[in-house]
Amino acid sequence: MGRLIEFRPFPGLPEPARIIYEPEETDLVDPRLRSLYTRWTFDRPEGAAGASRDLVDSDEMRPLARNFMLLEPVARSDGSHDYIYRIYGPDIAQHYGRDMTGKRASDFPAGIAMLFMQLYESAMRNAWPIYSRHAPPKTVKVEYWERLILPLGQDHVSWLLVVNLPIGHRA
Repeated sequence: MGRLIEFRPFPGLPEPARIIYEPEETDLVDPRLRSLYTRWTFDRPEGAAGASRDLVDSDEMRPLARNFMLLEPVARSDGSHDYIYRIYGPDIAQHYGRDMTGKRASDFPAGIAMLFMQLYESAMRNAWPIYSRHAPPKTVKVEYWERLILPLGQDHVSWLLVVNLPIGHRA
């Protein structure tokens, strides 16, 4: 198992967020995520920050086409980054209740924005994949999100490919 951390990014969550840095393939529950992760690992050249952006057009992405986001890092004055959602999957938008295409990770409500920004910044700075599972705010009608963050780029991380699968439905 990769490095596991569990924490509550904001009050009121029914369970802590579960985050695995540099996961093993067996850490990933969904077989589509395992397949994509295997492809990313295979396509990532030795010493590269990540796989090529061509991964977005791979066979492994087809079953995930409605559930992925492509994020562009944008430098901030303090040296950190914000992340613009250049693609925000339609199934994610439907479950969240809002299309975030063209919006920034910092545009989410404070607690969840903090979680996303920390995960994305860690993936970008360390050029490592991250798997997470977390319950969303109560306004989102899924039990939890299963998320895989994959850095893309050769010399440095220039994009983040994020697959976000809704698991279960809550009333």
